[in-house]
Amino acid sequence: MKTSYESLIQEMRSGRLSRRQNMILKKAREMNQPFTARLMLRWLRFSDPNAVRPRITELCDAGQLVVTGTTRCSVTNKSVSVFRARTEEEYQAFLAEIASDENLTQSELPL
Repeated sequence: MKTSYESLIQEMRSGRLSRRQNMILKKAREMNQPFTARLMLRWLRFSDPNAVRPRITELCDAGQLVVTGTTRCSVTNKSVSVFRARTEEEYQAFLAEIASDENLTQSELPL
């Protein structure tokens, strides 16, 4: 049975992102500022939080987004994570770290 980490490595090797993941990553890079899931929800004009929250988690797991801190949600008053998109250089460094941990070559990593 595969572990979550092994599944993550396999998904990263594929280099594929879902349509919704691509939308979120593109908007995060376009806006070029830290954001919460609720802010991303507004930017993309979605009404259901489940349209973005799971995809943000997946993008964090894949190394495309990083958590930069927490803030209080103005709607719920709960503590929520603040995210930002990694730069291409940061993402390549992340992939290199994964490769060294797994003894992978550069050609085995996603583009």
